[in-house]
Amino acid sequence: MLTRTNNGSLAAASTIRLQCVFALRLLAGLLLLIACATQVAVADDVTTSAAADRLQRLAEITKNLASLRSQRNQLQSTITSSDPEKFVDERAELKTLADDIRNLQTTFEVVALDGIDTSVMQPVVNGPFNWQQELADIASPVFDSLRSLTKRPRQMSNLRESIELADRRILVAERALDTLQTLPGEQATANTLDNLQQLQEDWLENLSRLQSARLSLQTQLDNLQADDHSSTITYWRNLKSFLSGRGLTILLAVVNGLIAWAILKLLWWIYTTRLTSKQQRRRTTWFRLASYGYQLFIVVIVVLTAIVTIYVREDLLLLAFAALLLLGSALSFRSMLPNYIDEVRLLLGVGPLREEELVQYNGLPWQVMSLNIDTILRNPALDGVLRIPVEKACQLQSRPVREPRWFPSQTGDYIFLADGTFARVVSQTQESVELAIRGGMKHIVPTDQYYQMPITNLSAGDQYGIALTFGLDYSLQAESLNDVPTLLQQCLRDHLASKGLADDLSDLMVELSTANSSSLDYLIYATIKSTRAADYYRYERALTQGCIAACNRHGWSIPYPQLNIHGLSKAV
Repeated sequence: MLTRTNNGSLAAASTIRLQCVFALRLLAGLLLLIACATQVAVADDVTTSAAADRLQRLAEITKNLASLRSQRNQLQSTITSSDPEKFVDERAELKTLADDIRNLQTTFEVVALDGIDTSVMQPVVNGPFNWQQELADIASPVFDSLRSLTKRPRQMSNLRESIELADRRILVAERALDTLQTLPGEQATANTLDNLQQLQEDWLENLSRLQSARLSLQTQLDNLQADDHSSTITYWRNLKSFLSGRGLTILLAVVNGLIAWAILKLLWWIYTTRLTSKQQRRRTTWFRLASYGYQLFIVVIVVLTAIVTIYVREDLLLLAFAALLLLGSALSFRSMLPNYIDEVRLLLGVGPLREEELVQYNGLPWQVMSLNIDTILRNPALDGVLRIPVEKACQLQSRPVREPRWFPSQTGDYIFLADGTFARVVSQTQESVELAIRGGMKHIVPTDQYYQMPITNLSAGDQYGIALTFGLDYSLQAESLNDVPTLLQQCLRDHLASKGLADDLSDLMVELSTANSSSLDYLIYATIKSTRAADYYRYERALTQGCIAACNRHGWSIPYPQLNIHGLSKAV
């Protein structure tokens, strides 16, 4: 029994909760309906108020039109002759009234239509063919698009300037009327009063005309400012329209152009790798001509693909942009064609600079590796390559050589400088050469200066030589031609072998060279393999030590310079 009661209570509570939710939803719907109705009513009130304001403005313009037409009719009745030399002032004033009436009628239409642009309703007049006009028509979508981007700010700025000018004119007209009203009429003559009355009427007409024109300008400015409130919505709407229209067209044109470029590049790669050899690609002129011609063909096809895509999408603005770009490119190419002749000859390999040849540039020899938009030069002995633009490459001239001397040294070589400095080449770049001299010191020389320096490279050939002069006493004169050279040579070889230097000794020559004033001088010339260039001074010391060892072994004396003093005998 208790269970049933609890179940009934739960069902009743659930029913009440559902009823409350339904009531709240119904109340929210009623509130929303009331708000919408209120907004509609407010909008209707605003619309009614704006319409009433426009009707009031139209009534004022109608009144001014009627006044101007009445003046025109009166003035027309005063012109009684068709002679153009008569009634000149009246005809000029009649023309002014006709212009004012036409302007007021235009203002009436603008106010009545609430600023609607009716310029598209004007008839289109087709004149005779004019290529300048046709070119302007092609470019007109571009300029129209650019003009539309600034149309609203320019219109608002022009309207504000016109309203400011109208305000100044109205102020002048009001001051003129105030000045006329301050004149004491009781003191003036009848003719003066008539002229003042006529002048006052003219100024009243001017004031009315200026107020009507200002009213029209203010109406247009208010309409433009009212449109600014929906600028955010318009922005997103325009962005969405661009992405789905012109933006999609641009994307499709780019994608189709890339696809065409990739297909043509693939075909050219297949042709160059499968049907031609490396020698043909680097040496023959026809291949160069075919290569650059095909590159131009690829550009033309890619551009045509993009233009056809835009044409199929029927986007006149992008077509106009493309036409202007192509026309500008054609005109610029036509004016710059004479400058391209030398560059074309260079790229085709028939100019003064050719691949695989030697050219002097910045004081150094270079090998022409590749002729292209950026010509690549390389010196095999230097690190890196040099890229120069094609316009500079046209001024260079290369020459074929069989065994070119690219550089006087290579990295790791041992050299003697002009001042006798012994050094090792650490690095060689296009900018500088780094040398290591005794004591671990580094010496930097600009590359172009280093190339001009006279140096002796011990590592350049297969071998190098060391010359040494050693003198013996004249007591060995009898055996100085045969025995002494043989014994001295043998002692030198034995000493070099004891120092571990004999294996790289290619040749050793010992000969009597000079019979000096106090000694018999022997020339010792050792030829050593260039792999031992680092041991130059070691070999030099070892040869001197070997000569001393030979003297010690065979008991040879080493002479020294003698000084003979001759004096006069004194008579006793």
